[in-house]
Amino acid sequence: MNSVHSLDSSTVVPDMGHDRAKSVANRLVAALLVALREFLRFAQFAIFIVYLFVSVIGFWVWILAFLIGALRLLLKLTRHLLLLISALHPPPTGWTRGGSLAERLRAEVQRLWNQRLLLYADLARPVGRQLVAWSHSARRFWHLPLFHKLVAAVVSLGFVFLPLAFLVPRPHEVQITDRNSFSHADGSLRYLIHAVDLRDPSRTREYENEYAFYLGKINPQGLKAALHEGHFYRLWVVGIRWNYLPKTTYPNIVSVVEINKDGSAVETAHLGPVPSVEEPSGR
Repeated sequence: MNSVHSLDSSTVVPDMGHDRAKSVANRLVAALLVALREFLRFAQFAIFIVYLFVSVIGFWVWILAFLIGALRLLLKLTRHLLLLISALHPPPTGWTRGGSLAERLRAEVQRLWNQRLLLYADLARPVGRQLVAWSHSARRFWHLPLFHKLVAAVVSLGFVFLPLAFLVPRPHEVQITDRNSFSHADGSLRYLIHAVDLRDPSRTREYENEYAFYLGKINPQGLKAALHEGHFYRLWVVGIRWNYLPKTTYPNIVSVVEINKDGSAVETAHLGPVPSVEEPSGR
């Protein structure tokens, strides 16, 4: 009996050690697989971030290419007309040598009108291709995980829609309350204009009057002279109001249109200050 008992004990101890080692090895392999899976998931997310930034760059390159293409077509049309007027352009089809310059211009305009479909194609094809690409992107965005959607929305807001706010003017209908205010919030002196919203008088708005050469605004002082306290205006502005570090910003006024209190444009702009309100008879 003693020999049998000792034999059983000697065989059980190695088996227990082998099982323990196998369990530790399995846990280690499982932990490595989890770590590898998380690393691959993080790498996939990092590639998705790179994809977003590449898409943003592609969007702005497309905007630039579209503007350059439109400018190229405009210059092409202008070049044709200038050559025609200067009599250096070959006579258009249907023009006779004895005809006047007006007839020649009319024939050239008719020729360009007959080729309008080619012009439409040059303008519409890039836009159509981009619309198709945006449609595919929208479907792809719809099937992304929730966290990927949030990141894509933040990147789009920060690098597409926010820059567009500084490029595409938008209207604000306001009443001017002060046009001679100054700001020293970030250390530099800036000229500010205060107003209240025409639809919600409890909402105040602040604007700056700075140069915007890329939008054709080259005379801030002339814009200042067009504003009068107490009058109503439709302001076309770019930029955003930002109260946080590193710099305080205000929307920049690009152009103004004087309006009535109901929002309709006035026929003639006021050239002087608003007439003062009659004071009470007791003074």
